[in-house]
Amino acid sequence: MEFPQEFFLDEVRDGFFVPAMMKRAWAAELEILIEIDKICDRHHIRYFIDYGTLLGAMRHKGFIPWDDDIDISMKREDYALFASVAGKELPAELSFRSLEENNPDCELVSSIQHNTMLISSPALQKYHNFLFGAGVDIFVYDLLSPDAKKEQERMSVLKSLCILASYPALEGENKDVLEREAQKVEKALGIKLPRTSAFHKRILSLLMDCFTKFNQENGDKTANLLDLILYKAQGNGIFEKSWFQDESYLDFEFLALPVPKEYTKKLCGKKIPPL
Repeated sequence: MEFPQEFFLDEVRDGFFVPAMMKRAWAAELEILIEIDKICDRHHIRYFIDYGTLLGAMRHKGFIPWDDDIDISMKREDYALFASVAGKELPAELSFRSLEENNPDCELVSSIQHNTMLISSPALQKYHNFLFGAGVDIFVYDLLSPDAKKEQERMSVLKSLCILASYPALEGENKDVLEREAQKVEKALGIKLPRTSAFHKRILSLLMDCFTKFNQENGDKTANLLDLILYKAQGNGIFEKSWFQDESYLDFEFLALPVPKEYTKKLCGKKIPPL
């Protein structure tokens, strides 16, 4: 992608100094976003910029001056299709990382990342000589149950599963804590978890089931459930499904990027009473 040459110059943006190297990092991330966009366009997959990237589009028509990443989001059905094709269609220098794929650090958030640092990569020029590699985070939205009691029960199990999924096995200095969380899951679901090498794989399967548990109930609220664990007590993190039905576009640097039609409500707005 062709960038305006002035994009790569040092800049003072809203009183904050942005050095040229940060601009190269931004350019590398935008190149990754373009690759994501190509896949989404081919397969009619909808995505939106989100979190700090959405806030940057609103406030700065681009990156927040001190921000160093790009965040996008997808509804679960769009994400499932993207996950099924990304590994085959991304260029060789990029990898799709998710709960179940290419995830040695047990990250809970999916992303598209450079495979390695780009110091000696033939792709270095494509990514504007940013040596260190870059990525784009992908957040997924699921539906909430219309039944508040069922949702409370789901969230309790989900919190334990997220803790367990963040570690490769029931061992190490956190073993006692992890064992307590495993027992909570067993009691809530009426199951017995294996204490073998199959433990982590089983946790990931349960976590995916938990994320998608109420997506067929036709509820009218949606959330990134990882956020909801952190913010539900403040009444934040829950949004109307209808806010994501249509899309609009906002200027972001020299691009126009997709946002939810009701992006101001999504980002700024309306608190919904906690579950």
